[in-house]
Amino acid sequence: DSVNEYVEKYGEQDLMLAEPYLWYGKALIREAEQNMDILGDKAAAAGAGEKKQDEEEDEESEDGAGLIDGGHIKVSSLGDDEDEEEEGDDEDEPEDEGDPLEIAWQVLDTARSLFQSQGTEESHTLGLAECLTSLGSISMLNDNFQMALEDFGEAAKLSDDGCKNVELLKIGVEAHHQESVCYLYLHQASSALVSLKAAVEKGEQALAALKAAANKDDKGVANFEAVVEDIKARQKEVSDALQAAPELKNSAKLQEALNGGDKQAAAAAAIFSGG
Repeated sequence: DSVNEYVEKYGEQDLMLAEPYLWYGKALIREAEQNMDILGDKAAAAGAGEKKQDEEEDEESEDGAGLIDGGHIKVSSLGDDEDEEEEGDDEDEPEDEGDPLEIAWQVLDTARSLFQSQGTEESHTLGLAECLTSLGSISMLNDNFQMALEDFGEAAKLSDDGCKNVELLKIGVEAHHQESVCYLYLHQASSALVSLKAAVEKGEQALAALKAAANKDDKGVANFEAVVEDIKARQKEVSDALQAAPELKNSAKLQEALNGGDKQAAAAAAIFSGG
């Protein structure tokens, strides 16, 4: 409703709509993700406002299922939505009709353009980075890993060149982590290892800044430290697998050998959503 109020007051392309579009798009991704969790297939994401079909179509979402919990990517920058109403039966909300991911992509792409037009102010750069990681997550949910890599790559670059903003660094960690998942799906383990190394480096940089500024008992610091350690463990796992079988570096068999990436992805999702 707040988005509609902004649109009515300022128009669809007003700069003030960048942030509302961002949060609306992220909420739509969460809606699609929750439907996937409940129904277990991609048809659920497209049918948030439709009745469930009795036919099972789980085969559509099995690519790389060993790496991601249930065959689906967890959107790491999103948290749980408390008290969310049951979806699928509310016919009084026309904005929920259609594919939530398609609508999310449209509003997030608009938000990206608006943030880009606002210059390089820190808050705008943060908003742009969040838009890019969310757009990348949509592409992952649609199994378009090449497109996802482009968005994650752009988001990661925003935290390069001596970035000191902790929140932007954390988004960079997330972007590099998700890059690694995409590369593993594409059977490019060497590239995944490069992304994991970059995620660890930025994670340690952000962690040092957090520790310097926070109370030692700050749970946020401890939680973020845990995810950095998880990514380090994943980095070692990929590295060890490549050393043991270098001939499989671009093979689906290496992906099978790395079964368990879902645990690391889920851990990262939990930390980023709470960070």
